Amino acid sequence: YYMKYPADAANTRLVLIMTQFFADILLDAMDRSALRHPEWFVSAIDYIEQNYQKEISVEQLAQYVQISAPHFHRLFLKYTGQSPYQYILEFRVQKAKLLLSDPVLQIKQIGREVGFHNVNHFIRHFKRITGVTPGQYRAGRL
Repeated sequence: YYMKYPADAANTRLVLIMTQFFADILLDAMDRSALRHPEWFVSAIDYIEQNYQKEISVEQLAQYVQISAPHFHRLFLKYTGQSPYQYILEFRVQKAKLLLSDPVLQIKQIGREVGFHNVNHFIRHFKRITGVTPGQYRAGRL
């Protein structure tokens, strides 16, 4: 009744409190392990975070989590909405953004440090993901 016909702020606040209360009860009743990421995904992300400076293939990731490469690719795409390759590129770009705050580091050096072995490749992907080049990003941060 109060949700359909909130007459004033007090009723609205009561509805919010009740909604939160029932949500808490529901979450407590659910198996919390169902809310966690699958083990294969956590392992894959850990591998990426530890090896992003190196060349990483879908085959390597799949082998690491002990799933066939095509199945791993499908699972990753379904779970995250992006391919493993795209995830790795975006992860590298995020790391590069952090390094770009250091004006001493050259853009070419930053690209290599985050796993891009070709500066043009780095600049192209950085711009595609962020909308600006690494140099423009750095200039905007300084």
